[in-house]
Amino acid sequence: MKHTYCQNDEERRWFLTNEIELFRYRFNLMTKTEQLSYLKNSPNIKQFYDVVNDEQKQELKQELINSSSSFHYTHIQQTFDEVTYFRVRFQHVPDLVRLRRCYLRAGYAYISEHDIISFVLQQYRTSLSYQMTCASKKFHLMKKLDTRIASVLKVLGMKRTVGVTTTNFNENEQTETITYDMLDTLAKKSYPLCMRHLHEQMTKQHHLKHLGRLQYRLFLKGIGLSLDECLKFFRNEFVSNGSMNPTQFEREHVYNIRHAYGQEGKHTSYTPYSCVKIIQDPPPGVNEYHGCPYRHWDPNTLKQRLSTNYGIHDEQVLNEIVDRSQNHHYQIACQIYFEYQHNVKNHGIGINHPNQYFNESRKILTGGATASTKPTES
Repeated sequence: MKHTYCQNDEERRWFLTNEIELFRYRFNLMTKTEQLSYLKNSPNIKQFYDVVNDEQKQELKQELINSSSSFHYTHIQQTFDEVTYFRVRFQHVPDLVRLRRCYLRAGYAYISEHDIISFVLQQYRTSLSYQMTCASKKFHLMKKLDTRIASVLKVLGMKRTVGVTTTNFNENEQTETITYDMLDTLAKKSYPLCMRHLHEQMTKQHHLKHLGRLQYRLFLKGIGLSLDECLKFFRNEFVSNGSMNPTQFEREHVYNIRHAYGQEGKHTSYTPYSCVKIIQDPPPGVNEYHGCPYRHWDPNTLKQRLSTNYGIHDEQVLNEIVDRSQNHHYQIACQIYFEYQHNVKNHGIGINHPNQYFNESRKILTGGATASTKPTES
């Protein structure tokens, strides 16, 4: 496979991305014991980390707890003695350093078992990138020695599916005219949880950080919000609380919004993020609200918010969503949420894109699909 996808930069990036996500999926399926065993026995990893002993862990207790992500903070506080911590060179976990999700001391990053995946993936990426470079050099030699092998590998490379998942989302499927003043109502009735959370935080905080803005504005583009209406929405939210003046908004945000709609730069019309893309992206840090709630919220937070904020009071449904999330079946958890919010059973749409969720919701609410009873409002 390495030889198949080592022939140019695009194919190498595609192969690396999908191999890393497959590795992430398999690693997350392991138990804690299995993960520790893997770290201990992997020659490319074991030389680059130390397990923090109990004495040092207690010495740094408050610093380690404070460096936890907001989503794991309460859980780590309650179970600190059972949590395993690792010490790695800070350059091996650049994403955690950027998000301030590790404790830094004397050139080392102290990370919990909840974030060890970042270190493992970084090492795996480095190793796989090196292997791909070597494979590329061998491929050119192989092509000269035996043209038949080169032909076979070329055909295999053409069989790949571009992207990591099918989306079941068609941007031309929109039939409603959406304006920015409709978004509050649409968020309550037809948004998936990830986008509803972003919208609520946007209208509450009058601000979203970069990844949240990017994720949400592409979703809005996908549901049919025009460029002018999108600019009105962001301008109204960013300027309304007085924290940003109109001139600052024009300078800092208008270009990026126009760019997402293909009106600036290379004039590429960017597509909204799929579920897999959102799940794979860096997790939210402090005061960040992007990502997949089923992936990034801890079980207690997820259950509490679903019950208190989103009107799910059926204990069986709550437990099923949390259970699916804990077992890494995030899209199935989203499917259960969809079915509950719309009072449909076994709808069978297979949620894999936030805009697909929105489209299916609008079909039900506007009579384009059959629900078992009148949809709920929460």
